[in-house]
Amino acid sequence: IVGFLPHGGKAKDISIKPICERSIDILYAGGISYKFIEQSKPDFKEFTFDAKKIANETYEELINNPDRTTEDVIEERLLHNGIILSDNELLNVIEKLHYIDMMAVSYYREKTVKTLVDAGFKVTLYGTGWEVCDWIDNENLDYRGRVSADKIVDLMYDSKIVLNTMTWFKDGTHDRVFNGMLSKAVAVTDSSIYMKENFSDDELIMFELEEINDLPAKIKDLLNDDNKMQFIAEKGYDTALKNHTWKVRAHELYDDLISQL
Repeated sequence: IVGFLPHGGKAKDISIKPICERSIDILYAGGISYKFIEQSKPDFKEFTFDAKKIANETYEELINNPDRTTEDVIEERLLHNGIILSDNELLNVIEKLHYIDMMAVSYYREKTVKTLVDAGFKVTLYGTGWEVCDWIDNENLDYRGRVSADKIVDLMYDSKIVLNTMTWFKDGTHDRVFNGMLSKAVAVTDSSIYMKENFSDDELIMFELEEINDLPAKIKDLLNDDNKMQFIAEKGYDTALKNHTWKVRAHELYDDLISQL
């Protein structure tokens, strides 16, 4: 049996405040990996071809075309450079060059937050690695370092907008999205095939990484209209509670796996 199990969210027993009474305009929780990249790189001497060149070309292509997957681009760049590998060799190269994912994710996480604070929005930021950014002292940024994942969920209950960017898969989910919805915040995330198939615009706000410069306008439209935000938050909460909690995922696992035995 082969199936796809999305992330789930945690509905906590916390008093839910209306949007207008929440103290955090925009909450972003997630780390960036710039200072860990070097230790994640392979020994390039082990390859029979210029793997560093392939990695650099792959990274540039992903930054310019963020709708593509790392695996697809690595294979494309190998073929473009006349390098033919067996399936097992290709899998090994993809695994050894996984740090490209970390670089691309970090690039767009930084760009997302920086785009908003540069546009004048107040962002409360949690996560590791951000201290390397030369704009960390931006007056619109409140960087609070690292706290536990459970504490982040608590903070969502005092946030108007829970901002998410995906890790580098293009047909999946992230628990930040569902936890944000279950806290009756407005979840705002870059898109994926799964989320486009399962959510409407009045439940979840999505944006495209390649159109990230349009994100401030989306955020401004939300923050200027508490009633609109409350409507989206309520709709998102109802959908997430019905379909996207870990309890629902447990039933899905039972139906798809255990009940088949």
